[in-house]
Amino acid sequence: MGFVWAAFWFWLYRSPTEHPRIGEKEKTAIIDGQTPVSGTHSKRRIREVLSTRRFWAIAQARFFAEPAWQTFSFWIPLYLATERHMNLKQIAMFAWLPFLAADLGGLFGGYLSPF
Repeated sequence: MGFVWAAFWFWLYRSPTEHPRIGEKEKTAIIDGQTPVSGTHSKRRIREVLSTRRFWAIAQARFFAEPAWQTFSFWIPLYLATERHMNLKQIAMFAWLPFLAADLGGLFGGYLSPF
């Protein structure tokens, strides 16, 4: 579904300076509200991105972490309903706690890592 959405967005998206249905007044308001970007950035080809070490560092981390995260997302409510016999209200009261712990770990893990 994400690929369908990305293809749809890529097909329809136009820069405000190139969009056919935006009037001059609106274009001026949009452009004036943007922060200036230096002209040193250029579009990269997919091969250039795939050949960088930074891309692979992020991709590998996501590849190994995502299955665990999806397991939490899918199985925690199912586990609470089938094994702990909780109703929907009880699940709503407790199923968010692992996600809070993950958020706190993400926030404080970098801070605590030197210790």
